[in-house]
Amino acid sequence: RAVAELERRGVVKGLITQNIDGLHRRAGSDPIEIHGTLEEGRCLRCDTRVTRQELLARADAADDGVPRCECGFQLKSGVVLFGEMLPEQALEDAYAAARGCDVFLSVGTSTVVEPAASLPFAALEAGAAVIEVNPAETPLSAHATIVLAGAWSGASWKSTWVSATPKPARSTAARKKKPVSHAAAKGPGSRTA
Repeated sequence: RAVAELERRGVVKGLITQNIDGLHRRAGSDPIEIHGTLEEGRCLRCDTRVTRQELLARADAADDGVPRCECGFQLKSGVVLFGEMLPEQALEDAYAAARGCDVFLSVGTSTVVEPAASLPFAALEAGAAVIEVNPAETPLSAHATIVLAGAWSGASWKSTWVSATPKPARSTAARKKKPVSHAAAKGPGSRTA
């Protein structure tokens, strides 16, 4: 709920998530869900969307247990499975948000799985400050503006290390392009999970 409140106040302008559980949406956020969501189903032929409740009701009503669309084809969960294409619009929106932000928070991700791993690097290339919050070092750590590594005890941050790389101040109108060494920082090249 804290992120949703920050969005409501205009502090957070966008939330990109790989989580499929819908918790951000239920908390009041409007996330870009690059791996889809369990909260809906979709038709494999016509891409019609249905709620999770409708998906389950159609599965229960089907003689073979397979939920079907109005067009007669199978419905599946809205989650992107391994080898499936990521939702193109969500991926484009995620890269646009990363390239358009002033500060990019990378929280709790390994920055290993592509194409999501490239998002903080895209923000860096566009001149944003990148703050990484993670229990351990990741491939992003050496490039991030600020790194907070450690664990949250529920009452305080148990930091194992904090790293800050001073960056020159910049205006949002005049973003500086700077090279960032990361293989896929170019954009949404690979679209599979």
